[in-house]
Amino acid sequence: QTSTDNVTFTDLASTIIPQTIYIHTGLSDGTIHYYRVMAMADLAHNQNSDYSNIGSATTLIKLASPLNFVGTVISDTQIDLSWNTVVGNNGYLIERSLDDVTYNIIATTLIGDVSYSDTTLTTATLYYYRITTLGNGTTTINSNASSSVNYTTL
Repeated sequence: QTSTDNVTFTDLASTIIPQTIYIHTGLSDGTIHYYRVMAMADLAHNQNSDYSNIGSATTLIKLASPLNFVGTVISDTQIDLSWNTVVGNNGYLIERSLDDVTYNIIATTLIGDVSYSDTTLTTATLYYYRITTLGNGTTTINSNASSSVNYTTL
């Protein structure tokens, strides 16, 4: 059974032996859910167990992708990236690609950073970038969507 107020519980699912795991899907971000379980007897005996102790879990909050993610070609070996901050971020993950398919992490920034200079580039090469907002690992998760840009060095 599940509850969002730890008072009123509703049936969530019934499982059969030997299943001991249930995944509760379709939940809203940042909400607490309380759970309790009961062992059910077979129909012939009709003696169920008492409910278990109550456990709880809070769903994570997904952060948005940064807006206005842009790059500026500075030189034949440097592209500067910038973006708007996302409230609640714990930094950003910046990735680069040569083919817009396979991305490699090139930097993880700190809280408050809104720019990054990529200075390890090759002349006259097309680069694709994407950025993901990072959470703190306990109340947020990385955003699903990434913003992306592409630029060619001089």
